[in-house]
Amino acid sequence: MRCGSPHREAPPSAWSRAPETLGSYPTLFAGTVTSVKDATVTFHADEWFKGGGAETVELVADTRVPETLTFSAGEHYIVGAKDGVVPPCGANVASPETIAKFRQAFGK
Repeated sequence: MRCGSPHREAPPSAWSRAPETLGSYPTLFAGTVTSVKDATVTFHADEWFKGGGAETVELVADTRVPETLTFSAGEHYIVGAKDGVVPPCGANVASPETIAKFRQAFGK
């Protein structure tokens, strides 16, 4: 599967998913990873774009699947999810520029 991004080994700044791509998921937020344990990633939701409102979000992200971003504690991401799972191609590193694009796309 190709998501229009570089290989997983590329630096996080190279990963980018458009608002139109991530906007197809029922859950979409900008958040900070608070913990990673095996395939479970816990986020503090900094800003919701679709489908939620909780401060803490726990999702499954199987990094053995190609094109799944490896999450790191303390880092900021824009995350799309469905049924509690971050699918391949379902996340961006959240730079100020990327967050601004998502705010504009979702009227925030």
